[in-house]
Amino acid sequence: SQKYVSAELIICSWKIKGFPHIEAFITKEEESPRYPKLRVVYQPGAYPILVLKKVDGHEETKAIDKWKTEHLEEFFSTQL
Repeated sequence: SQKYVSAELIICSWKIKGFPHIEAFITKEEESPRYPKLRVVYQPGAYPILVLKKVDGHEETKAIDKWKTEHLEEFFSTQL
């Protein structure tokens, strides 16, 4: 069952090079989108986080700086 109605992956376009797994995920997603409820937001100075919106409108934030590409894919496949 899907837990979230939408998600934003927020990251700085300069800092993304320091997070190769997240960069690979974003590149793959931009080339062939699999998660229509996911939006990538480039925000100056931001470390990688997810802002997840629930059905009731509440938001949750998760730090994803340690996540690997497969963790992101598994999370979005099951939670979004």
